[in-house]
Amino acid sequence: MKITESDIRLSKYIRAMSMPIRVSIIRILLNDDSGVDKDFFGAYSTSAVIVGRHLHELTKIGIIKSEMINRRLYYKINKEVFKELSDDLSLFIGNRIK
Repeated sequence: MKITESDIRLSKYIRAMSMPIRVSIIRILLNDDSGVDKDFFGAYSTSAVIVGRHLHELTKIGIIKSEMINRRLYYKINKEVFKELSDDLSLFIGNRIK
């Protein structure tokens, strides 16, 4: 059995998205191309510290990226990485489901 680069990437991203809060963050960012600052997530019942930790982890692995605008940190989906993840997942699942 040979473990491919695609296998390694896919497992890294799936592990990172294994928490519901991270899936929720990604869903929110997918719906907003302009970017979202950390304060936006304050409207939810999760503490800013916890949201910040998850934003940091998702940024660290590259699924999202951050940008400083007017001294505020905004988060966006890293479209290139997310497309790569989507392609890898489609290949993985698409070839097995009939």
